[in-house]
Amino acid sequence: MPLPHIPAKTWIIVLMFFPGWLSAQIVNIESRRKLFETDTTTWFGAIDLGFNFTQNGNSVYTFMGNAHFERQHQHNLWMSLSNYRLININGESFVNSGFQHFRYNRQVTEAITGEVFGQIQYDERLRIRLRGLLGAGPRFRLLSFDQGIVCLGFSYMYQYEEIAKTNIIHRDHRLNSYLSVNYEFLPGFRLISTSYYQPLLTDLNVTRFSSQSTILLKISNHLSFRSAFNITFDSRLSEDAAGVPVTVYSLVNGLKWTF
Repeated sequence: MPLPHIPAKTWIIVLMFFPGWLSAQIVNIESRRKLFETDTTTWFGAIDLGFNFTQNGNSVYTFMGNAHFERQHQHNLWMSLSNYRLININGESFVNSGFQHFRYNRQVTEAITGEVFGQIQYDERLRIRLRGLLGAGPRFRLLSFDQGIVCLGFSYMYQYEEIAKTNIIHRDHRLNSYLSVNYEFLPGFRLISTSYYQPLLTDLNVTRFSSQSTILLKISNHLSFRSAFNITFDSRLSEDAAGVPVTVYSLVNGLKWTF
């Protein structure tokens, strides 16, 4: 179905409030870790909700919801992430996606952590009617120093996926691997980067790749400039979902306030 004509100022609204939808196919968990730094019992929680309506010849509704909860007890960490995004233009959905992610970590040694995770996801734009996955594997702390940390993760992942507007159903066994870097090059100048590689175990040519790199430049004790580049590649999209690009990317610049 062709998209309705969208004026330039409507696109500005879309990009301001939903800059991350282009790379939402693989959920970046590493960038959202908050805890696992002490042996105490700790809770963390955050909920973000946003709703906007614009009438400029087109009726544009945008809605975003995020929830992030973590509980740490001694060497155990439980994590829950939820996300929902909707952009509706003149009664038609331009972006409609969401996921629920659960993860359990058990710290085995100072450098090795075991992970078990599960996720339910859908993405109307990428023709994902339903994607469910379960996985488990180790996470290794390769380097840890005052300026940052480097981690490498490997896990087996079973994935069930239904492609919208088709009868295609995939039941896949994949390798889920990632490299995560969080490093402060200079005082107030930090790089946070995570790259995922997820090939089929039965055919390494059928793969997904995702990378998110963020630069934070500290302006004051509470204010930082943030620049993030996201890219996702899925080799099977060209066969499963005609018209959906196999590679999508975005560059987002903005300010981050912390307190």
